[in-house]
Amino acid sequence: MPASREPEEAGAFWIVLRGVGWGLEVVGRGEMVSMNVWGAQIRPPSLNRALVAWLLKVGLMARAERQFFEKTLGSEQIVVDVGANQGVFTLLFSRLVGPDGRAVALEPSPALFKALDGNCRINAADNVTRLPVAAGATRSQGVLNCSRFNGGDNRLSNSQKGPSAVVEIVPLDEILPNEQVDLIKIDVQGYELHVAKGMQAIVERSPAIKVLFEYWPVGLKHAGSASVELLEFFMTRHFSLFELSPGGFRRCDGHDILRSKKVGFWSWRNLLAVRE
Repeated sequence: MPASREPEEAGAFWIVLRGVGWGLEVVGRGEMVSMNVWGAQIRPPSLNRALVAWLLKVGLMARAERQFFEKTLGSEQIVVDVGANQGVFTLLFSRLVGPDGRAVALEPSPALFKALDGNCRINAADNVTRLPVAAGATRSQGVLNCSRFNGGDNRLSNSQKGPSAVVEIVPLDEILPNEQVDLIKIDVQGYELHVAKGMQAIVERSPAIKVLFEYWPVGLKHAGSASVELLEFFMTRHFSLFELSPGGFRRCDGHDILRSKKVGFWSWRNLLAVRE
């Protein structure tokens, strides 16, 4: 895409527009493009994943999450990425925990798992265990309904209209039966409570564990879960809750969250559960 001089007052808009134009140009050439995102080479499997990778690269998405992980994680730690998508966060975890640490990445979408696995291979991420499964409360099978336009919006509920695939569901307690885990990231479009119910043994034997999860009341309802159950899972286990904001984390009260009127389709929060 030809270089252009971008007005400073509309910098963010022009960065996004440039990213869209770049993605369309790549698709038009039929190329499998590779870009450096947070120190790792990423080959996105589709235009929308390429745009997301671009937004992550330039800092318009997930800047606060990246800063948190870089401050929190260190060598020899164990991290679980539930809903790993194309692997941008997984590869960040791989780098931060080092060769003596371990990252476990779960991605049930066949197309995204192929991208995740390929990106790990490109980056020689030998400390990453990649699994083409979903996490849940019990071992079973489920139907993953995928968005036609947004590769980050695939759901184990019938609330999404698009291609579907039968996937394996495995509790995290079976995947990691003995290990103490330092951090779990969960981004599963409303299936968070099911994931939490399947990791109770991990939580009990990991006193310093941190869990970063998406709280989306509409998605939880679609997945057959109650919002209060998800928050109480952590509060009854003596976790404090913090909400992620552009400036970092701020302490929040679970009951205040439940009383919030921000419950529409586009209303979600990234919450951190930590034992203090």
